[in-house]
Amino acid sequence: MLVFGLGAALIAPSQSAPAGAPTVSPDSPAQPEPSRTSAAFDSSAITEWTEVGHRIAAPTADRPAYVVIYAKGQHDFGSALATEKTPAPEILDQQMEKSLAQLHYLRADAKHQPAYLIVFSWGSHRALADTTDDAGFANLLDRAALVGGNGFAQELRMAMEQTQSVSYATSNGAFGAQMPGMRPVSAAGLFLSISPLERFRKRDQKTEDLLSQITNDCYYLIISAFDYASVGQGKSQLLWRTKLTTTSPGTSLADAIPSLIASGAGYLGRSMSEAELFSGR
Repeated sequence: MLVFGLGAALIAPSQSAPAGAPTVSPDSPAQPEPSRTSAAFDSSAITEWTEVGHRIAAPTADRPAYVVIYAKGQHDFGSALATEKTPAPEILDQQMEKSLAQLHYLRADAKHQPAYLIVFSWGSHRALADTTDDAGFANLLDRAALVGGNGFAQELRMAMEQTQSVSYATSNGAFGAQMPGMRPVSAAGLFLSISPLERFRKRDQKTEDLLSQITNDCYYLIISAFDYASVGQGKSQLLWRTKLTTTSPGTSLADAIPSLIASGAGYLGRSMSEAELFSGR
């Protein structure tokens, strides 16, 4: 059976956002327009909300929300890579404070008690060398949850499982050497086949672009907002979670993460129905 889960215990406290995102609240204020240029889109963004989070009014200039910001550090997934230069957490903390302030999330101080705990983590997510077994496909689905969101990853998994079922009923092979006499097919091979997965890929241009991104290594940044009082009670109530990714070729982790914090600022805590692609360089 194919399974996926991003190692959530390393990235944020245990509670996770549901698949999909809520509709835009009529009380939500206008938010800064995310960075988009005519350059090829190399980055993605998705914010996923919990039901509890969606019931809370977004902060405004007149009624800002005060926060504690916590950098949880770097966590890498997938194939090992030679050590890269790590961004300085204190610099990222300052950049995160600046980006959050654009959305009226201000750092708490002696005069202002915190309403939210903002936790952010970053790292690389790389493909495994062997993509024909369960671990390889789980790795791919992990990256799909980062790039396109939990709902997108669920759709991809369904298309992959349907493709596997079809391949079992034919003599053309199966993905993964899971049945005697069947030919393994790599993840890349599945995307090129005439299959439920191929139909999923071709349903629209954004899906094609997202699938193209998840077949490549990427750097990621995850920002999670928790109700501050619940954290003190040991419950860690998640309100929203924003995932930002950028393709890793041609850049370094030390450069990519600060760029994502700046270029993806407009997506932090934003009501979104699906992932968006943008230029993060």
